[in-house]
Amino acid sequence: MAVIRFNPWKITHKKPFGAVKENEVATFTIEVIAEKIMAVYLVIHKDFQEEKVITMKKKEETQFSCEYFFNQQIGLYYYHFVVQTQENGKTLTEYYGPTKKGGEGQKFSSSEAVWDYQVTCYKEEEKAPEWYREGIFYQIFPDRFANGNPDQIINSPQKKFLYLCYRRR
Repeated sequence: MAVIRFNPWKITHKKPFGAVKENEVATFTIEVIAEKIMAVYLVIHKDFQEEKVITMKKKEETQFSCEYFFNQQIGLYYYHFVVQTQENGKTLTEYYGPTKKGGEGQKFSSSEAVWDYQVTCYKEEEKAPEWYREGIFYQIFPDRFANGNPDQIINSPQKKFLYLCYRRR
């Protein structure tokens, strides 16, 4: 079995970090350590569109890389990796995607089981107004909103409130 490493939070694995501007290119680099690597693929698709399978090229001894041009409009894109290796004459296919916590991923046994990483494609950067950058925000939320008792009797009555306040410096 192969050792696979990819973490979109590291610039060495996904560049640029975070969201990608429309009509720009992102570079994906994955590390694969195995006896014999047959192929490494990036599988990517825009929300509700058909998947594209991109063959990743060997960059260094254990690194495979490819570029993706985000030219299918703004929105959410989803991706994972497929790694094919050969051990003892058998071809193994492994799928690699994120964990629930994000960051460093994990292997999956099938394409149906693999989770996808997500990347947002945006139209243009928005600048926050200066007053917003200098402001102080307070958000106070109640610990609960509704009584959970089936008989609707409140055991320990407390004042509940929802308060949102903004104050300038």
